[in-house]
Amino acid sequence: MSTCQTSCREALIIAPGAPRLIDVDTEAGAARFFLAPPSNSGGVAITRFSVFCTDGVNEFGSFGPASPLRMEGRQDFVTYGCALQARNVVGNGPFSQVFLITPPWNLLFGDGFEP
Repeated sequence: MSTCQTSCREALIIAPGAPRLIDVDTEAGAARFFLAPPSNSGGVAITRFSVFCTDGVNEFGSFGPASPLRMEGRQDFVTYGCALQARNVVGNGPFSQVFLITPPWNLLFGDGFEP
């Protein structure tokens, strides 16, 4: 039983929400993913952002403490499905909506929108 039932407030710390994609800058064999942090950090600071992509056979990933994230080793004119994820001290949050990229310079969102 908690000793803080009525006299204090306990902070609830949870995994963060999913980050949002702002833009992708593609170049030969590489991409930079610009992202916005999740609206819910889980009550503590985000410690890592990740991007994961697949062409259906090969998987690629990149992570770092802040935007942008750079990923290399992809083939030009091959379409990749990608998703973003944030992490805090509790653990990984959910993946973002999947988006498609075809380097160089083709970004498609799950609803078919192309900026």
